[in-house]
Amino acid sequence: MIRGVYASARGQVAPLRPPGLRPLLRPACLLAVACLAWLLTTPLPALASDCGYASIGDGEDSDVAVSTDGDCSAGPLPPTPAPTPPKPPPAPPRPSPTPEPTPPKAVPPPVRPAPPAPPPAAPAPTPAPPAPSPAPRPSPTPSVTPEPSVKPVVYPAYRPPARRTQPRHGPSLVSLTLLITAPAVLAVAALRPR
Repeated sequence: MIRGVYASARGQVAPLRPPGLRPLLRPACLLAVACLAWLLTTPLPALASDCGYASIGDGEDSDVAVSTDGDCSAGPLPPTPAPTPPKPPPAPPRPSPTPEPTPPKAVPPPVRPAPPAPPPAAPAPTPAPPAPSPAPRPSPTPSVTPEPSVKPVVYPAYRPPARRTQPRHGPSLVSLTLLITAPAVLAVAALRPR
C-alpha cells in the first residue's frame, strides 16, 4: 500500500487515506432526503364517513338507493327462493306395440340368358407407305472474314493531382484543444471533494 504525507497550513501532518465509501456518501444522503420528503408530502388516505348503495330488483321488486352516515351493509338481503313446485304425477304406461307382420318370402328373379358372342373383328388396314424424304439442301460456302488487327492500347502516364492547401484562418488545432480541455480540467479540480 502506498502511503503519502501532506502538510497543512494549519499545522499537523496527516497520512493520505484512500477515499473508501466517501464518494458514495453524498449521493446516498441526497437520495435519503428526497425519499423522506416524498413520504412526508404524500397525502394520507381519507376515511369514509358516509355510505351509500343501490339495489336493482328483478322486475317485481322495486329499485332501492340508500345513503346513510357511518357503517352500512352491502345492501338488502337477496329474496328467499320460491318453493319448488310439486312433482307431476307419473305418466300412464305406454301400451305395448303391436307385433309387425312377417314379410312374404322373396321370389328369386328369373335367370337371364347369356349374351350372344360378339362378331369377329374386321382385319386391320395395311399402313400407308412412308413419304419420301426431301433432298438435303446444299450447305452454304463460308465467306472469308478478315481477321481484326490487334493494336496495343497506350495509356498516358499517371500523374497524381496537385494538392491544394488552403491557408488556415484562425487558431491552430492545438490551441483549440487546449481551449476545450483547460476549463474542464479546472472545473474537475475545483469541484472534487476535499
